[in-house]
Amino acid sequence: MEMTMTWTNRITIAATLIAGAIALVTYAQALSLPAHFA
Repeated sequence: MEMTMTWTNRITIAATLIAGAIALVTYAQALSLPAHFA
């Protein structure tokens, strides 16, 4: 887990950040606009 998996780690971190951002946006929209998603 050193220099051989740097690109894999970057992809994993990027995917985690993107998924987290999408989850936060979806959660915020669900709280603020419940009627639009019901």
